[in-house]
Amino acid sequence: MTLTVSVDMTPGFGMTVSASLVAYARLLALSGTELDQAVAQELSENPALVQDEVDTCRGCGLAADGPCHYCGQEMSGVRIPTSRDVLQLAPDAGPVCAIAWADALMRDLMLVLPAHYARTAAVVIASLDDRGYLTEELSDLAAMAGTDVARAQHVVTTLRETGPAGVGARDLRDCLLIQIDRLAAVGVTSPCARAVVADHLDALARGATATIARRLGVPESEVTLARDFIRRELLPRPDIHADADAGSAPAGIQPDVAVIRSADHRGGFQVEVLEERRMLLRIDPLHRQVASVDSQVAQWVRRGDFFLARLRERWSTIRRITEYLLEKQPGLVIGEPAADPHLTRAAAATDLGLNPSTVSRAIAGKYVLLPSRQVLPFAAFFDGSRAVCADLEAILAAEDRPLTDSELCQRLGDAGHTVARRTVAKYRHRLRVLPSTYR
Repeated sequence: MTLTVSVDMTPGFGMTVSASLVAYARLLALSGTELDQAVAQELSENPALVQDEVDTCRGCGLAADGPCHYCGQEMSGVRIPTSRDVLQLAPDAGPVCAIAWADALMRDLMLVLPAHYARTAAVVIASLDDRGYLTEELSDLAAMAGTDVARAQHVVTTLRETGPAGVGARDLRDCLLIQIDRLAAVGVTSPCARAVVADHLDALARGATATIARRLGVPESEVTLARDFIRRELLPRPDIHADADAGSAPAGIQPDVAVIRSADHRGGFQVEVLEERRMLLRIDPLHRQVASVDSQVAQWVRRGDFFLARLRERWSTIRRITEYLLEKQPGLVIGEPAADPHLTRAAAATDLGLNPSTVSRAIAGKYVLLPSRQVLPFAAFFDGSRAVCADLEAILAAEDRPLTDSELCQRLGDAGHTVARRTVAKYRHRLRVLPSTYR
């Protein structure tokens, strides 16, 4: 028997991911701030790519030589970064980040404190963890701020009074007690809720309402009412991230897309991708001329053309999705962005002939400026959770014992909603309902 080895070539068809598709997907997923950074880096690395210098609007970042006709704000006088601004983005150029919750707390705190308390206030706020809990003792705070314990105590007390209910708490029990006192000040109370939280929180977590009632010397029904009050009115941590709600844009966000009325005032609308108008990028004509005789310059020009082509694809996709949203929800034009509960990213992708991941990338971290000058995240127009939240609220209202998130997930599945347990936990938090161990 003879063994032979041969190589045969068989033609066939297959799908491969091209370099242009990878670059397009990467650029599409970037937020406005990240895109500005990517453009600045490309400008610093490619001499053939240039960007015109213009004055920009503080509100939307558009080129402007006076009051902006989109948002009405004055120009900032700060130019868009060029290749000479290597990754040093101007403060007013391009999308800006939301005001951090710590900055917002500091701003509100200093509205009621004397100016010479600023250092102590900064130390106190810096000692809050991501839950809004205070992690340092008063003596340590005073030492870090170079002041006395009395001033540190005054700042903490003021923070608890002016910030979100529960901020500055030491632990869960302290957080709930602060919220109870805040609600009591406006007349929202429950007879024995404070006593339950202060002395019997662990028993409440175990569902031992009868034991708590016996220890407090009250009917079990009162403890049950206190449990319901705690579940309905209190949160396990202060709501310091309230501004990050999907239905509104955080303060300071600059939009990526503007929806404006047509010039004929006949009820039509026009979509402007603000990045496209703000980023005045082009290939330097001199480099394009030299490219025919210099291979290095030709490489720079090809790289610049490739980058600009991927940017145009990004802007075209964002424009198509925005126009689709306006067609599906014409109320947006008059500033009524009520989300269609049946409008999903998958449905938009099917209607537009796009991949669902493309739609998700295109809207992630991006914002729309409406004719009413209201800025909303794209995610607000795909809020398909309202029906799920309504059914979840009904299930919670009818429960005869605290249901775990897994059990709630199963109940929602029986009602026709396919959601993950983590998603149920998110919706439960949105409804201001505590986990089952604390209900």
